[in-house]
Amino acid sequence: MLTRQHETQVELYIDRGDHSENKEMFDKLLNLKDCVEEVFGGDLEWERLDDKRACRICKRPASGGYEDKNKWPEIQDETIDAMCRLAKALKPLIANL
Repeated sequence: MLTRQHETQVELYIDRGDHSENKEMFDKLLNLKDCVEEVFGGDLEWERLDDKRACRICKRPASGGYEDKNKWPEIQDETIDAMCRLAKALKPLIANL
């Protein structure tokens, strides 16, 4: 999870230290995109990041970030919900990689 001034993000960040292994793992998950997003319950951002070593699958809830103090309860609820759904969608697949 990342929290910025006006944005929060939950993610699976794939970085096992090896560029080709990271891309291979990402591509295997990307082949299951429809299934992952169905279990998650919505669209995710699939960032292969070809110019970097790592890859990312993430969701950025729209509520806000750490500077949006009046929205903290809403931000926390959305972030916890998104992280739980992301874990549910990806954990069984990661175990098989």
